[in-house]
Amino acid sequence: MSWYPWVLFLHLAAVALVFWYAMLIHAGVDRLGRAAAADEARAACGMVAGGERAMSWLALALLATGAWLTQAAWSWSRPWILLSIAGLIALEGVGAAAGKQVRRQAARLPASGGVPVEVAAALRTPLPRAAHYMTPALALGVMLIMVVKPGWLAGIGVLILAAALGAWAGLRSAPAAAASGAIGAGADLH
Repeated sequence: MSWYPWVLFLHLAAVALVFWYAMLIHAGVDRLGRAAAADEARAACGMVAGGERAMSWLALALLATGAWLTQAAWSWSRPWILLSIAGLIALEGVGAAAGKQVRRQAARLPASGGVPVEVAAALRTPLPRAAHYMTPALALGVMLIMVVKPGWLAGIGVLILAAALGAWAGLRSAPAAAASGAIGAGADLH
């Protein structure tokens, strides 16, 4: 019996979970944009932080299963394998950086009451949203690379295009109120 199909299944299950947790993170980021009370913002920050923790473990699972699959049937010198690893590292780095800002602001939330204006402004900036949109876009780029198996130039282009499209989508989804600085308690910034 070959273990390859089972490890491939685990690899693909980890990919599916990456998208599941990306949805959880997006929901948390959207809730942050609407939070008027500190407890609402704290709950949303918890969703984002939980998703980020899961993403770290999933990245390790993807690396481990991908390494096993590569060792079993492929060569470490293939561009698509190395670019897939680079894309995974990039998406984990971008997500971790965005999650760090959310955790930093969550620590500044009061025990009760409203969200302080300076914390609300920091939580509603477009850059974390852009970063959180980049992670699933990069994951799709890595999936494309793994399916098409391009050379170096095309693979690098796919990763750059995926990151750019993800950032663009995140910036486009950023609320106009956050971009203009008009932040108010309970403002619908979705």
